[in-house]
Amino acid sequence: MKMIADGLAIEEAFECVLLDYIEYESSVFRLSLEGLIRGHSERNSNFFDNRRMINRSISNFLSSSRAYTDQIEKMSLTYKGIKAKTLSHEYDTNSVYPFACKLRNYVQHYDVVIHKKRHGSFTLLEDFHSEGVSRPHNSSLELIIDKNRLMETDVFSKKVLEPMPDEIFITRTFRDYLGCLLRIHKTIRDEIKYYELCVELSKSEIDDKSIDMRKVDALLGLIRKNYPVDIIQNTKMIGVK
Repeated sequence: MKMIADGLAIEEAFECVLLDYIEYESSVFRLSLEGLIRGHSERNSNFFDNRRMINRSISNFLSSSRAYTDQIEKMSLTYKGIKAKTLSHEYDTNSVYPFACKLRNYVQHYDVVIHKKRHGSFTLLEDFHSEGVSRPHNSSLELIIDKNRLMETDVFSKKVLEPMPDEIFITRTFRDYLGCLLRIHKTIRDEIKYYELCVELSKSEIDDKSIDMRKVDALLGLIRKNYPVDIIQNTKMIGVK
């Protein structure tokens, strides 16, 4: 069935987005920890390896996000109205979304995206709201994009760059961008309703040779594994600058 195939395609693309986002956060955490232990020095023998690692994770996250939104563009030809409720809505209402879309082109065709880095600290959100307890500060690495560097290229329009600060913190921006993608994904599920169809098929005892139950099971597994609303809430616990 087409809806099952479409649902599986979009859920697999969404899974790649999440895996690449986790890889990015993990690479930043690794460099933060290494800086805490070794000291914040570029003389470390593996400095350039680390920089390549984090640039790769940035490129992968932006590329998988593009592949995911391309799937939605393709599906909008069949499921009328979902583009306006998802991609177009985020583009018009959240300045981070169009910026991240253009950032992928910059990374692909111009330069590494990390222009500056700064070592700081963050407090866990759960400790931040706790009263009567000390607030532990954890070492963090802030990766920064210089807005002026972006203005020197033809990738970004004035409209896209104007709302962004002069120093654009990559991790903070990526978390906001992931929030856009999570809202998009929740709307896709609500509009296409392939989850409801999967549940109905899995409970049915009809022996229909045209339905590949392996795809239905795989789709159900991905849906239950990655629930967008839960992920939005969970990412708030990573830390606040």
